[in-house]
Amino acid sequence: MNEDSKAIDIYKELGVEKDSSSQTVHKHFLRLVGSLLRKIKSGQKSDQLMDELRTLWVSHDILIDPDCRTDYDLRSLGIITNDTNEEYEPSSIAYALGTGPKSKYPSWRIGELLQAVGLLEQAELTIACDMHKAMPEMQFGRFLVKQDFLTEKQLQAVLTGQILIRAGEITLTQFVNVMTEVNITNRNFKEVLLASGYLKNPTLLKLDNDT
Repeated sequence: MNEDSKAIDIYKELGVEKDSSSQTVHKHFLRLVGSLLRKIKSGQKSDQLMDELRTLWVSHDILIDPDCRTDYDLRSLGIITNDTNEEYEPSSIAYALGTGPKSKYPSWRIGELLQAVGLLEQAELTIACDMHKAMPEMQFGRFLVKQDFLTEKQLQAVLTGQILIRAGEITLTQFVNVMTEVNITNRNFKEVLLASGYLKNPTLLKLDNDT
């Protein structure tokens, strides 16, 4: 990720909300760049205009790439991502999206997502990771349920969100919004996700059992 992007709010630069879709981000980018290019072509060339153009381009590139956007959003929440891959439970959604264990997509770890939605604090995650060392043969998500750090329902919701974020079907902010609604209303994760209108391909949720 470009270091300069960390010093600015790239959502603000593009004039979009944090839960905006990639299509909305792209439309705003084209409108803003078009305006700048017209100024430049009319002879208003300046270092400031060129800097604005570069900032828009970097912001756009980050937000339309699922991997870069998730990394940026996690860091914005103060959650430092780790490149170490974590095993996750393959599902029919994962295979339909091509995000199975040997996919090209990085694995956004369950721990990072649990922190993002407020289900685990950093201290709790650190304790859980240390405890998990004694049971390395058990997948980390299953271990968290077994030790009562979270419920089976919460695990399944996070696993589904992990897969959909990885594939660019939803953003991290959209996932956080849905999980917040789930925690407040105690409704079904997939029900809330479908009602939100975030999911580009709702039929994907029919591939798995209810979460």
